[in-house]
Amino acid sequence: MADEEITSYFLENPKLSKNTQKTYLQAFNKLVDLMNIDSLNGAPQKDIIVAVEKITNPNSRVMLINIAMNIKKHYENRTDLLNIERERIKRQINENKNNKKDEKKDNLPTRRDLERYLNDLYLDGEYRAFIINYLLLNYYVRNKDLDIVIVNNKEDYKKLGVKGDDNVVFAGSKNIYLRNQYKTVKQYGQKKYSFNSTKFSKAVNKFVEQQNSEEEIVYLLSDKNGNRITNDSIGNYIKRFTLNKLTESDYNKIAVSQIKDISDYADLKSISEKRGTSVPTLVSEYNLNIKLTE
Repeated sequence: MADEEITSYFLENPKLSKNTQKTYLQAFNKLVDLMNIDSLNGAPQKDIIVAVEKITNPNSRVMLINIAMNIKKHYENRTDLLNIERERIKRQINENKNNKKDEKKDNLPTRRDLERYLNDLYLDGEYRAFIINYLLLNYYVRNKDLDIVIVNNKEDYKKLGVKGDDNVVFAGSKNIYLRNQYKTVKQYGQKKYSFNSTKFSKAVNKFVEQQNSEEEIVYLLSDKNGNRITNDSIGNYIKRFTLNKLTESDYNKIAVSQIKDISDYADLKSISEKRGTSVPTLVSEYNLNIKLTE
């Protein structure tokens, strides 16, 4: 009977994406198994709340409450107690996030610190680290965005980037950074940036020389043999080259948090466009000066 409930819900909500359906189905099955019941709609709200309290992660608890509410609403059943519990958990989540924001705010370096570090990397000939930090600082990228193929001719640039699936850097009189692989590509599409930076161009060319590769393409993230780093290792790999082993998320928090006035809204829009993240998400999740209240 429980399977019929979730199937009926999906049939009545055909616009749900496959990923959303998958997430809802996983939550539904987890809650049904947790309570050992045949009908989620028929389960008392208080019993659902008691069962969900056994889950440690508050975000997981909210997801289970959500699916229970969706099913009950689908069958026009009451959800008032579940809604009260969901709002209580959300307040707990926001309190935890605010505490983490305060901790980050006290410990993260400033934008100026990151810029000094970037300059030192260039002067010290740490060209791979310079390229990584340059893109983190100026394009607010995530880890996946830095899985880059560096090419030295336009044909490879067109084949691997314009017509392909790779993130590509081509350095010349005008540098080109093209992104096909990043978290929100399905929403924002391919991103291409052309920019002038003599330091970046020289760093890219020097880095290619350092790799001493016979191939016409070089991976920015590679091991000592020039082999591309796998996706599972990218996060830890990148932290080897950042200031104080910061994450890409930390770099973005520093960038967003320096925007404290409405007159700087254009800067916030620029970060949003380059990163591929909505302005509301940047403000709520990355601005360490903004406390979450809802």
